Amino acid sequence: MSNYLKLFETTNEYTQYIEQDSPLLPNVSYTEDTLKVYYNPIPHDYSKDYFTIVVTEGGNIKFDTNYNTQGLSISKDNGETWDEVGDDGIDVSEGDTILVKCMLSNEYYDYDDSYNFITTSSESFKAKIQGNIMSLLVSNDFMDTTVLENDYLGGLFKNSEWLIDAQNLVLPATTLVEGCYESMFVNCSNLVYAPKVLPATTLANGCYSNMFSGCTSLVTAPVLPATTLENACYSGMFQGCSSLITTPELPATTLAVGCYSGMFQGCTSLNYVKAMFTTDISHGEYTSGWLSNVSATGTFVGNAEASWLDNVQRTVSTVPEGWTIEKE
Repeated sequence: MSNYLKLFETTNEYTQYIEQDSPLLPNVSYTEDTLKVYYNPIPHDYSKDYFTIVVTEGGNIKFDTNYNTQGLSISKDNGETWDEVGDDGIDVSEGDTILVKCMLSNEYYDYDDSYNFITTSSESFKAKIQGNIMSLLVSNDFMDTTVLENDYLGGLFKNSEWLIDAQNLVLPATTLVEGCYESMFVNCSNLVYAPKVLPATTLANGCYSNMFSGCTSLVTAPVLPATTLENACYSGMFQGCSSLITTPELPATTLAVGCYSGMFQGCTSLNYVKAMFTTDISHGEYTSGWLSNVSATGTFVGNAEASWLDNVQRTVSTVPEGWTIEKE
Protein backbone atom coordinates (compact mmCIF):
# COMPACT_ATOMS: atom_id res chain seq x y z
CA MET A 1 0.00 0.00 0.00
CA SER A 2 2.87 2.37 0.80
CA ASN A 3 3.88 2.30 -2.86
CA TYR A 4 0.57 3.96 -3.76
CA LEU A 5 0.39 6.53 -0.92
CA LYS A 6 3.13 9.16 -0.70
CA LEU A 7 3.84 12.03 1.68
CA PHE A 8 6.14 14.90 0.66
CA GLU A 9 7.35 17.90 2.64
CA THR A 10 7.44 20.13 -0.43
CA THR A 11 5.73 20.37 -3.80
CA ASN A 12 9.17 20.35 -5.42
CA GLU A 13 9.89 16.91 -3.94
CA TYR A 14 6.55 15.66 -5.26
CA THR A 15 7.26 17.06 -8.73
CA GLN A 16 10.66 15.37 -8.84
CA TYR A 17 9.06 12.06 -7.79
CA ILE A 18 6.45 12.25 -10.56
CA GLU A 19 8.97 13.23 -13.24
CA GLN A 20 11.77 10.83 -12.36
CA ASP A 21 10.31 7.77 -10.65
CA SER A 22 7.27 6.79 -12.79
CA PRO A 23 4.90 6.21 -9.82
CA LEU A 24 2.67 3.18 -9.62
CA LEU A 25 -0.98 3.87 -10.30
CA PRO A 26 -3.35 4.44 -8.64
CA ASN A 27 -1.34 7.03 -6.72
CA VAL A 28 -2.32 9.47 -3.98
CA SER A 29 0.23 12.04 -2.83
CA TYR A 30 0.09 14.79 -0.21
CA THR A 31 2.39 17.85 0.01
CA GLU A 32 2.78 19.44 3.44
CA ASP A 33 3.89 22.86 2.22
CA THR A 34 0.70 23.46 0.20
CA LEU A 35 -1.63 21.04 2.05
CA LYS A 36 -2.69 19.58 -1.30
CA VAL A 37 -3.70 16.05 -2.28
CA TYR A 38 -2.86 14.79 -5.78
CA TYR A 39 -4.63 11.83 -7.42
CA ASN A 40 -3.23 9.84 -10.35
CA PRO A 41 -1.10 12.67 -11.73
CA ILE A 42 -0.77 13.06 -15.48
CA PRO A 43 2.85 13.78 -16.44
CA HIS A 44 3.40 17.31 -17.69
CA ASP A 45 3.84 17.64 -21.47
CA TYR A 46 6.96 19.78 -21.80
CA SER A 47 6.75 19.73 -25.60
CA LYS A 48 3.97 22.31 -25.31
CA ASP A 49 6.12 24.74 -23.32
CA TYR A 50 8.48 27.41 -24.57
CA PHE A 51 12.14 26.78 -23.86
CA THR A 52 12.38 27.53 -20.14
CA ILE A 53 15.15 28.30 -17.66
CA VAL A 54 14.36 27.29 -14.07
CA VAL A 55 16.74 29.08 -11.72
CA THR A 56 18.02 27.05 -8.76
CA GLU A 57 20.69 29.56 -7.63
CA GLY A 58 20.46 33.23 -8.55
CA GLY A 59 22.79 35.52 -10.45
CA ASN A 60 23.00 37.59 -13.61
CA ILE A 61 22.61 36.05 -17.06
CA LYS A 62 23.08 37.43 -20.54
CA PHE A 63 21.66 36.26 -23.84
CA ASP A 64 23.26 36.69 -27.22
CA THR A 65 21.35 39.64 -28.69
CA ASN A 66 23.56 40.26 -31.69
CA TYR A 67 24.84 37.99 -34.42
CA ASN A 68 23.00 34.75 -33.77
CA THR A 69 19.44 35.65 -32.76
CA GLN A 70 16.37 37.41 -34.10
CA GLY A 71 13.35 38.49 -32.05
CA LEU A 72 14.83 37.38 -28.72
CA SER A 73 12.24 37.84 -25.96
CA ILE A 74 11.72 36.47 -22.46
CA SER A 75 8.77 36.09 -20.13
CA LYS A 76 8.91 35.82 -16.34
CA ASP A 77 5.13 35.44 -15.89
CA ASN A 78 4.49 32.20 -17.80
CA GLY A 79 3.96 33.93 -21.15
CA GLU A 80 1.51 36.61 -20.05
CA THR A 81 3.93 39.35 -21.13
CA TRP A 82 7.13 39.28 -23.17
CA ASP A 83 10.11 41.65 -23.01
CA GLU A 84 13.03 42.15 -25.33
CA VAL A 85 16.42 41.47 -23.76
CA GLY A 86 19.10 44.14 -23.57
CA ASP A 87 22.86 43.78 -23.64
CA ASP A 88 23.13 44.15 -19.84
CA GLY A 89 21.35 40.89 -19.16
CA ILE A 90 18.94 40.23 -16.32
CA ASP A 91 19.20 39.49 -12.62
CA VAL A 92 17.49 36.26 -11.61
CA SER A 93 16.70 34.67 -8.27
CA GLU A 94 16.16 31.13 -7.03
CA GLY A 95 12.76 29.89 -8.19
CA ASP A 96 12.49 32.21 -11.18
CA THR A 97 11.09 30.61 -14.33
CA ILE A 98 12.09 32.31 -17.57
CA LEU A 99 10.47 31.46 -20.91
CA VAL A 100 12.55 32.23 -24.01
CA LYS A 101 11.68 32.57 -27.69
CA CYS A 102 13.71 33.69 -30.69
CA MET A 103 14.94 32.60 -34.11
CA LEU A 104 18.54 31.44 -33.98
CA SER A 105 20.42 32.34 -37.15
CA ASN A 106 23.81 30.65 -36.82
CA GLU A 107 25.57 27.85 -34.97
CA TYR A 108 27.78 28.29 -31.90
CA TYR A 109 30.23 25.40 -32.02
CA ASP A 110 32.55 27.14 -34.50
CA TYR A 111 33.13 30.12 -32.19
CA ASP A 112 35.52 30.61 -29.26
CA ASP A 113 34.66 29.15 -25.88
CA SER A 114 33.25 32.42 -24.47
CA TYR A 115 30.68 32.90 -27.24
CA ASN A 116 27.44 31.30 -26.08
CA PHE A 117 23.69 31.73 -26.29
CA ILE A 118 23.52 32.13 -22.48
CA THR A 119 26.42 33.39 -20.36
CA THR A 120 26.80 34.40 -16.74
CA SER A 121 29.30 36.38 -14.72
CA SER A 122 27.95 34.88 -11.48
CA GLU A 123 29.85 31.86 -10.20
CA SER A 124 26.86 30.91 -8.05
CA PHE A 125 24.27 30.85 -10.87
CA LYS A 126 22.78 27.40 -11.49
CA ALA A 127 19.70 26.39 -13.47
CA LYS A 128 17.69 23.67 -15.16
CA ILE A 129 16.43 23.93 -18.71
CA GLN A 130 13.15 22.44 -19.95
CA GLY A 131 10.41 22.86 -22.53
CA ASN A 132 10.61 22.66 -26.30
CA ILE A 133 13.95 23.65 -27.85
CA MET A 134 12.14 24.61 -31.05
CA SER A 135 10.97 27.92 -29.55
CA LEU A 136 14.60 29.02 -29.99
CA LEU A 137 14.44 28.27 -33.72
CA VAL A 138 10.93 29.27 -34.81
CA SER A 139 9.70 31.40 -31.89
CA ASN A 140 5.93 31.00 -31.39
CA ASP A 141 5.43 28.29 -34.01
CA PHE A 142 7.37 25.62 -32.15
CA MET A 143 4.70 23.17 -31.06
CA ASP A 144 4.35 21.11 -34.24
CA THR A 145 7.88 21.60 -35.54
CA THR A 146 9.80 18.33 -35.87
CA VAL A 147 12.09 19.12 -38.82
CA LEU A 148 15.55 20.63 -38.38
CA GLU A 149 16.65 22.60 -41.43
CA ASN A 150 19.96 23.89 -40.07
CA ASP A 151 22.65 23.26 -37.46
CA TYR A 152 21.94 26.31 -35.31
CA LEU A 153 21.60 24.25 -32.13
CA GLY A 154 25.20 23.08 -32.46
CA GLY A 155 27.30 24.17 -29.47
CA LEU A 156 24.33 26.05 -28.01
CA PHE A 157 25.18 25.37 -24.35
CA LYS A 158 28.88 24.53 -24.66
CA ASN A 159 30.97 25.07 -21.51
CA SER A 160 27.88 26.04 -19.48
CA GLU A 161 28.94 25.14 -15.96
CA TRP A 162 25.70 26.68 -14.67
CA LEU A 163 23.59 23.95 -16.28
CA ILE A 164 22.66 21.07 -13.96
CA ASP A 165 19.58 19.39 -15.44
CA ALA A 166 18.11 19.01 -18.94
CA GLN A 167 15.92 15.95 -18.42
CA ASN A 168 12.73 17.87 -19.27
CA LEU A 169 14.21 19.58 -22.31
CA VAL A 170 12.36 18.32 -25.39
CA LEU A 171 14.35 17.87 -28.61
CA PRO A 172 11.46 16.74 -30.82
CA ALA A 173 13.10 16.67 -34.25
CA THR A 174 12.63 13.47 -36.22
CA THR A 175 14.19 14.88 -39.41
CA LEU A 176 17.82 15.90 -38.88
CA VAL A 177 20.60 17.62 -40.83
CA GLU A 178 24.35 17.25 -40.73
CA GLY A 179 25.86 18.40 -37.42
CA CYS A 180 22.52 19.59 -36.04
CA TYR A 181 23.27 18.82 -32.38
CA GLU A 182 27.05 18.75 -32.63
CA SER A 183 28.75 19.74 -29.33
CA MET A 184 25.44 21.04 -28.00
CA PHE A 185 26.34 20.33 -24.33
CA VAL A 186 30.08 19.86 -24.65
CA ASN A 187 31.95 20.44 -21.35
CA CYS A 188 28.79 21.12 -19.31
CA SER A 189 30.62 19.65 -16.34
CA ASN A 190 27.75 20.00 -13.83
CA LEU A 191 25.03 18.55 -16.07
CA VAL A 192 23.62 15.47 -14.32
CA TYR A 193 20.54 14.61 -16.39
CA ALA A 194 20.36 14.64 -20.18
CA PRO A 195 17.16 15.02 -22.23
CA LYS A 196 15.18 11.81 -21.89
CA VAL A 197 14.97 10.86 -25.56
CA LEU A 198 16.34 11.81 -28.97
CA PRO A 199 13.42 10.52 -31.06
CA ALA A 200 14.83 10.44 -34.60
CA THR A 201 15.06 6.95 -36.07
CA THR A 202 16.98 8.06 -39.17
CA LEU A 203 20.13 10.08 -38.49
CA ALA A 204 22.37 12.50 -40.41
CA ASN A 205 26.13 12.80 -40.72
CA GLY A 206 27.65 13.89 -37.41
CA CYS A 207 24.26 14.85 -35.99
CA TYR A 208 25.09 13.91 -32.37
CA SER A 209 28.87 14.21 -32.62
CA ASN A 210 30.41 15.21 -29.25
CA MET A 211 26.95 16.22 -28.03
CA PHE A 212 27.73 15.45 -24.36
CA SER A 213 31.50 15.21 -24.54
CA GLY A 214 33.14 16.32 -21.30
CA CYS A 215 29.92 16.18 -19.25
CA THR A 216 31.72 14.61 -16.30
CA SER A 217 28.68 14.63 -13.95
CA LEU A 218 26.25 13.04 -16.40
CA VAL A 219 24.53 9.94 -14.97
CA THR A 220 21.69 9.44 -17.46
CA ALA A 221 21.83 9.28 -21.25
CA PRO A 222 18.92 9.81 -23.66
CA VAL A 223 17.02 6.93 -25.22
CA LEU A 224 18.49 6.46 -28.72
CA PRO A 225 15.98 4.64 -30.95
CA ALA A 226 17.72 5.25 -34.29
CA THR A 227 17.95 2.27 -36.63
CA THR A 228 19.32 4.03 -39.72
CA LEU A 229 22.76 5.52 -39.06
CA GLU A 230 25.04 7.87 -41.01
CA ASN A 231 28.75 8.57 -40.93
CA ALA A 232 30.04 9.81 -37.55
CA CYS A 233 26.48 10.27 -36.26
CA TYR A 234 27.36 9.30 -32.67
CA SER A 235 31.11 9.92 -32.78
CA GLY A 236 32.43 11.11 -29.41
CA MET A 237 28.89 11.62 -28.17
CA PHE A 238 29.66 10.71 -24.54
CA GLN A 239 33.42 11.03 -24.58
CA GLY A 240 34.76 11.74 -21.09
CA CYS A 241 31.41 11.25 -19.32
CA SER A 242 33.14 9.70 -16.34
CA SER A 243 30.00 9.33 -14.18
CA LEU A 244 27.99 7.43 -16.80
CA ILE A 245 27.54 3.78 -15.76
CA THR A 246 25.20 2.34 -18.37
CA THR A 247 24.18 3.34 -21.87
CA PRO A 248 20.89 3.24 -23.74
CA GLU A 249 20.36 0.31 -26.07
CA LEU A 250 21.75 0.88 -29.55
CA PRO A 251 19.21 -0.94 -31.77
CA ALA A 252 20.70 -0.38 -35.24
CA THR A 253 21.79 -3.61 -36.95
CA THR A 254 23.83 -1.98 -39.72
CA LEU A 255 26.58 0.55 -39.01
CA ALA A 256 27.99 3.51 -40.96
CA VAL A 257 31.61 4.64 -41.14
CA GLY A 258 32.69 6.18 -37.83
CA CYS A 259 29.18 6.07 -36.41
CA TYR A 260 30.30 4.86 -32.95
CA SER A 261 33.92 6.05 -33.06
CA GLY A 262 34.99 7.31 -29.63
CA MET A 263 31.37 7.24 -28.50
CA PHE A 264 32.13 6.15 -24.92
CA GLN A 265 35.84 6.88 -24.79
CA GLY A 266 36.87 7.97 -21.30
CA CYS A 267 33.61 6.88 -19.64
CA THR A 268 35.62 5.42 -16.78
CA SER A 269 32.56 4.21 -14.82
CA LEU A 270 30.83 2.60 -17.79
CA ASN A 271 30.25 -1.13 -17.29
CA TYR A 272 27.30 -2.01 -19.54
CA VAL A 273 26.68 -1.63 -23.27
CA LYS A 274 23.91 -3.20 -25.35
CA ALA A 275 24.31 -2.89 -29.11
CA MET A 276 22.37 -4.90 -31.66
CA PHE A 277 24.53 -4.43 -34.77
CA THR A 278 25.58 -7.39 -36.89
CA THR A 279 28.13 -5.43 -38.94
CA ASP A 280 31.64 -6.85 -38.56
CA ILE A 281 33.67 -4.26 -36.62
CA SER A 282 36.98 -6.13 -36.56
CA HIS A 283 38.65 -3.54 -38.83
CA GLY A 284 37.74 -0.56 -36.61
CA GLU A 285 36.22 1.72 -39.23
CA TYR A 286 32.89 1.88 -37.41
CA THR A 287 33.82 1.78 -33.72
CA SER A 288 37.38 3.06 -33.44
CA GLY A 289 38.19 3.51 -29.74
CA TRP A 290 34.54 3.49 -28.75
CA LEU A 291 35.22 1.65 -25.46
CA SER A 292 38.63 3.10 -24.69
CA ASN A 293 39.28 3.84 -21.00
CA VAL A 294 36.00 2.47 -19.66
CA SER A 295 35.54 0.30 -16.55
CA ALA A 296 37.97 -2.64 -16.38
CA THR A 297 35.05 -5.04 -16.06
CA GLY A 298 31.59 -4.92 -17.56
CA THR A 299 28.99 -6.59 -19.75
CA PHE A 300 28.53 -6.26 -23.49
CA VAL A 301 25.18 -7.50 -24.81
CA GLY A 302 25.15 -8.15 -28.53
CA ASN A 303 22.86 -9.45 -31.23
CA ALA A 304 22.47 -13.23 -31.33
CA GLU A 305 23.00 -12.98 -35.11
CA ALA A 306 26.29 -11.07 -34.75
CA SER A 307 28.81 -13.64 -35.98
CA TRP A 308 31.71 -11.23 -35.40
CA LEU A 309 31.29 -11.86 -31.66
CA ASP A 310 32.12 -15.57 -31.97
CA ASN A 311 35.87 -15.06 -32.34
CA VAL A 312 36.25 -11.41 -31.54
CA GLN A 313 39.70 -10.03 -30.89
CA ARG A 314 39.37 -8.03 -27.69
CA THR A 315 40.32 -4.36 -28.17
CA VAL A 316 38.97 -0.94 -27.20
CA SER A 317 37.43 -0.83 -30.67
CA THR A 318 35.47 -4.07 -30.21
CA VAL A 319 34.85 -5.43 -26.67
CA PRO A 320 37.47 -4.72 -23.97
CA GLU A 321 39.39 -7.41 -22.15
CA GLY A 322 37.73 -8.14 -18.82
CA TRP A 323 34.21 -7.65 -20.13
CA THR A 324 31.66 -10.46 -20.34
CA ILE A 325 29.89 -11.00 -23.67
CA GLU A 326 26.23 -11.98 -23.81
CA LYS A 327 23.93 -12.47 -26.78
CA GLU A 328 20.19 -12.02 -27.14
